[in-house]
Amino acid sequence: MIAISAGGRSLRVFPAADAAAPLIVLSTFQDGGMDVWKETKALTDADFSLAAVSCNDWSGDMTPWPHGEYSGNADGYLEALEREIIPAAIGMCGLEPGYMAAAGYSLGGLLSLYAAYRTGIFSRLASASGSLWYPGFVDFAGSHSMIRKPERIYLSLGAKEKKTRNAEMRCVEESTRAFCSLCRDRGICTLSEMNPGNHFTEPAKRMAKGIRWLLEG
Repeated sequence: MIAISAGGRSLRVFPAADAAAPLIVLSTFQDGGMDVWKETKALTDADFSLAAVSCNDWSGDMTPWPHGEYSGNADGYLEALEREIIPAAIGMCGLEPGYMAAAGYSLGGLLSLYAAYRTGIFSRLASASGSLWYPGFVDFAGSHSMIRKPERIYLSLGAKEKKTRNAEMRCVEESTRAFCSLCRDRGICTLSEMNPGNHFTEPAKRMAKGIRWLLEG
């Protein structure tokens, strides 16, 4: 593991044995990459690099537009990823990835999907327990074109996630199903999985399942 800083954020890079192996860019909260790396390595023999970007302004960096307490700075974060953070990770670790994928959990999952509409650097996307309840996202996704059609999109939820007191978040399962249908209608290979438990059940393992599916297809 190599720890570096770029674009005003810290990241941990777990380089692959082969510099040309895929690079998974994981947006995390407070250095959550190690657990995901371990869980993914336990699930697959596929070689890959992981760049786990620690986002201190989680509610800002991960959200596409302002809503309540969420400041909607995803465009700025994605620009930093493309221009500074990912080039630094690739350069300092000597990587030459065959392709790159965006992955994230919760709001990070929302960000990984939104990225397809703002940058063409990712060919695969994984959203584990993604916050697709975010107001306006599904409508936005349906009315806009992705900059680059992804080869694969992975979606997952916990079976109990819609059972919440938060009125906005109750639509998360319905919104995820709608986004899945939208992607399939556009000819994108899309897998949607339901996991046991609520939003906080085994997040690293759920994320690892999504990354494995991206890598093995």
